Amino acid sequence: MKKKKHVLVDSLFLILVVTNISIFSNDKKAQNIHRYMWANYKHAGGKLEEAKKWYNEIMDDTNKSIYPYKGYIYLLRDTGQIQEIVSLIPKLESHTSITNDPAIQLVFIQALEKTGNRDQAIKKIITVNDQHKGHQEIAFFTANLYLKRNEPKNALIVIDNFLQNCQRKPNNFIFYFLKAQILLSLKEKEKAREQVTQCLQMHPNFDKGWLFYAMLEEELGNIHDAIKAFTTFLELVGGNKPVEQHVLKLILKQKMDKNKTDMISIDGTTVKKALLLFEQKRFQEALDQLQNYLESPIPKASLTVPRSTVENLSHEHLYLQVSFHDDDEYTLYAKHSIKMALEQSMLLSIEFVSPPSFLAY
Repeated sequence: MKKKKHVLVDSLFLILVVTNISIFSNDKKAQNIHRYMWANYKHAGGKLEEAKKWYNEIMDDTNKSIYPYKGYIYLLRDTGQIQEIVSLIPKLESHTSITNDPAIQLVFIQALEKTGNRDQAIKKIITVNDQHKGHQEIAFFTANLYLKRNEPKNALIVIDNFLQNCQRKPNNFIFYFLKAQILLSLKEKEKAREQVTQCLQMHPNFDKGWLFYAMLEEELGNIHDAIKAFTTFLELVGGNKPVEQHVLKLILKQKMDKNKTDMISIDGTTVKKALLLFEQKRFQEALDQLQNYLESPIPKASLTVPRSTVENLSHEHLYLQVSFHDDDEYTLYAKHSIKMALEQSMLLSIEFVSPPSFLAY
């Protein structure tokens, strides 16, 4: 309530000030100050058309100051008049109050880029970025503009310059994340892992960072760390069926690799319990149950299937999709095992399908 009173008092004070300027002065400069204050007030209140009327009165004055242009440029941006911004750039670039303002320059660059003047945009952003190396928004926009031009190494230079010239702040985590993505695209996986690790140290609840880290660890062959990272991601986002299914596959694959075998025994009841825990968003419990089962002696009532089956373990439909090649040496044995499993009601259903492609993101 106190905050609302303060806002009301401030608004009334502003109205009194600008009204007095208008009443007691016939000077055009004073009148433009009055108009500019009203334009800003209306703009801040979301009344864009009214703000536009006040700015138009200022723009009609041939002797107007350069300073109202700053507010006017923001209004043009917020009302989608991008081409109008581009047309003003040549006129305003001779004024240092405009050229030395990084926020205004960024609006110019974005307008150039949106209107297809990408070469002009990149030329301007290079100059602005050199002037303001520690400016977060400019650095981020510059790096992304280089990436759009398929120049990842230049994007890395921009990010490194920014990180060297800015204070270490928590919200700079996104630059480490972007750098990790670029390094991965350049096939530098170990360096990418270093960067995403720094990103997660700065922002431990960054879900996309954990997903990226998990996928990277998997690519590096660190399945145990990948499973842990995927689990953290699931806990942060509250569930993701493709990722849950992928984690199940990784656990089974990890067991196969450890035992150096292409066959694994799966207890349908255990799988169904794990999937139920996933549905309840009890991710760590689900994974612990599967891990404990796989570490224990193989029970007699289990389904023995080849490695290809593991890659089609379906979470969404709660059944096993089993893929067989015609010349698969395990086909008869696996089908017999599946039939036995169904007779023991360990699985909801079985479907025979063509060989699957691996999970794609």
